[in-house]
Amino acid sequence: VPGLVAAIETIKMMKQYGDVHKHLHQIGGYFMERANKISRKNKIPVEFVGYGPHPVMKINIKDDLTSRILKTYLYQEFNKRGILFSSSLLFGYLHQKREIDMLIYAWTKICKSLKGMIDYKSLQKKLEGKIVAPRTVRNQ
Repeated sequence: VPGLVAAIETIKMMKQYGDVHKHLHQIGGYFMERANKISRKNKIPVEFVGYGPHPVMKINIKDDLTSRILKTYLYQEFNKRGILFSSSLLFGYLHQKREIDMLIYAWTKICKSLKGMIDYKSLQKKLEGKIVAPRTVRNQ
């Protein structure tokens, strides 16, 4: 019964606020398009993939340790800018262009700080915490 109540309330809100799905896909697409352009411009091996409301950060480095060092550095730098960041973003209806622009501005600054870097493993000395753990594979 709680699930049914939640579904009904969600439908009421969607009627009240308009086309929520369209909004989520627009802001997500807006974010991915701009963030990926910034990555390419600065030659950073990171791209955002997925669909509108749920972009996922993909680091295009084959070496697992180097990839995790870069990921840790990115998390750290977003956090320093007041953004709780994870590889997987979930945008909500209350996220508007203003919030996405703040995220893009932070990404721009971070990418500029990395521009021209060849050895991302060297970022390890700039980390203020532990390197993120490797992804584990679940046994089926």
